[in-house]
Amino acid sequence: MKFRIAALIAVTFVGCSPTAPSPSSANPTSADSPMPPVPPAATDGWIWAMAVDRTGGCIADATFEIVGGQGPIGDIIRQETPCSVWDYGGGIMLRNLATGMAMTLRSSAPGYSTVERRLFPKVAGTVDEFVLERSPSQ
Repeated sequence: MKFRIAALIAVTFVGCSPTAPSPSSANPTSADSPMPPVPPAATDGWIWAMAVDRTGGCIADATFEIVGGQGPIGDIIRQETPCSVWDYGGGIMLRNLATGMAMTLRSSAPGYSTVERRLFPKVAGTVDEFVLERSPSQ
């Protein structure tokens, strides 16, 4: 009988104890539980692009438009000429981009087709070539 009374008292104290976990505090997704911080996206990515013709030659009046993803949507950027993959110069260079987040660019030039591509910024690598075809009337 003494054991039953002692067990009843112990259960009562444990049940009323402020340190006993409640069902809601045991749930890690509770509103009281802080969410782990999301790491910031790396912004050291870049895109180097060139509009070239079928022979690989730089197209002088080519432009690039940012049509989707990060960056100022609608901005039009004229590529620097002369441009050459082998000389590491010209085209356009977009810097300080978040890696892992796509960007859509559209390249065009008078007398040439328009090419649109979805690219991911990188931290190493080479140029992304946009090969524009001559329009049939040219």
